[in-house]
Parts: sequence; C-alpha cells; structure tokens
Amino acid sequence: MNQKLILKIVFCLVFIFCTASFAAEKTYNFSYSGILKDAEGNLITGNKTITFHIGSWSETQNITITEGIYSTLLGIQTPLTKDVFEESDFLLEIMIDGESLKPDTEILPVPKSILADKAKDTEKISGHPVSTQTPANNQVLRWNSTLNQWEPGTINTSPTGIAGGDLSGEYPEPTVAKIQNKPVADTSPLNGQVLKFDGSNSDYTLKS
Repeated sequence: MNQKLILKIVFCLVFIFCTASFAAEKTYNFSYSGILKDAEGNLITGNKTITFHIGSWSETQNITITEGIYSTLLGIQTPLTKDVFEESDFLLEIMIDGESLKPDTEILPVPKSILADKAKDTEKISGHPVSTQTPANNQVLRWNSTLNQWEPGTINTSPTGIAGGDLSGEYPEPTVAKIQNKPVADTSPLNGQVLKFDGSNSDYTLKS
C-alpha cells in the first residue's frame, strides 16, 4: 500500500470517565486526529481500517477519511486504563489496512496527566498510609498515632477554658470586663446609653 501519514496531531485529553461502580477501574478516552496522504502527496478520501497500539493495548476502528483528514476517539471499544501507560513506552503505533506507519507517535503529554491522577487515589503520604474513610465537608487530614495513619478529622478553631486579658468568664461565651485593661461597668445598659471613660475612676461607665 503506497500511502503515508505526513502529520500526526499529538493526543489531547478529552475527558476522564469514572465508572459508576466504586470498585471498578477508572478508564480514559482520548481524541486523536491526523492527515493521510498517498505516496504522491494526494489527500486520501474513503473508509480505512485503522488499528491503534499503545504497548499491549490495541483498538481497531473503521474510520472515514475526508480529504485526508480523520479524527476519532480512542478507548471507546477497548478500555484505556492507567496500567496501559504505566507499562508502555508512551508510543502510539498506527496500522492502516494492516500496514504499520512509521515512526510511532510519542504521546508524553497524556501519560503525565493520567499518572498524575494517582494523587486523587493516593494510599500513602510520604510513605504513611491514608485512611479509606470518606471525609466530610471542611475536614482535614490529621495524623492518628494510635492507628499510625492519616485520617479525616475536624480542627477545633474555637478556644476553650477560662478567658483572660480583658475578658472574664469561660469560652465559648466570655464577657468583656475591660477595654485596654480599664474596667467596664458590669451593670445592664439602658436604651441609648454609651460607655464613657471616667478619668477620675479610670474605668468605663454607662452614660445617657
């Protein structure tokens, strides 16, 4: 067959599809496009049987080529998983009507995106296990030295115990007893009253 692929457009990530089952392995689909010409440089039009290989993975599709241009989505018939890229040299081999087109296409941008996806399913942080417990909203990962693992937890940002400084009573509902270490009247205010500093007594008192 006297034809050659003069341009191969590098893979672009179209979307990541997570299967409905939690236990099922995540699969991926990728868009691929190319331009096909014969040995004389003429753009090819028609239907071709094209097989794509990435390592041990392969998929065969019947693709319509229009004025040399074709585009398809890989991973529709044969699932593409993370393992495919972990085990391959990140090369895409294309065979048209049984004839291999050389050289193979390097697909480095895609595996980087897929392998980075491992961070979403990480089982360890710096070699320490992460709990499989599902976190709730606003929780953080806290180290549990008893179980020797990271696990979801809530950080208590509200102070507790006896209040100090210008405050009196206990948290979470202390009382303002002073302002800049000057005592504040502890009587209940009336409507419209204000706190006024009394220099003679060096405290704040209620005034109408």
